[in-house]
Amino acid sequence: MLRLKVSDMTGDLAGRLRVSADWTIAQVRPQFLEALWPSGVNWPEGDGFETTWNLYNVSAPGQPMLADSDRVGDVLQDGHEVRVEPNMTAGGLAR
Repeated sequence: MLRLKVSDMTGDLAGRLRVSADWTIAQVRPQFLEALWPSGVNWPEGDGFETTWNLYNVSAPGQPMLADSDRVGDVLQDGHEVRVEPNMTAGGLAR
């Protein structure tokens, strides 16, 4: 298990969580969202459509985006911080 920090793109919300190093980013994404917005309360969606989310390792040089297929233990280390951002397009939030 890795202990990780999580934050939103504004830096206003932050949390901590423990995830299995053997899981993929796709498998742990819901845990990152839950750490910031328990029970989905106040998710920055606005219009009720499902938003897609990107995760970035802000503890690594260049703050690389984490791919769904990445294994957590291959791209993150204990104590790393992951930033959660809604997937934005020129017209608004991607769906």
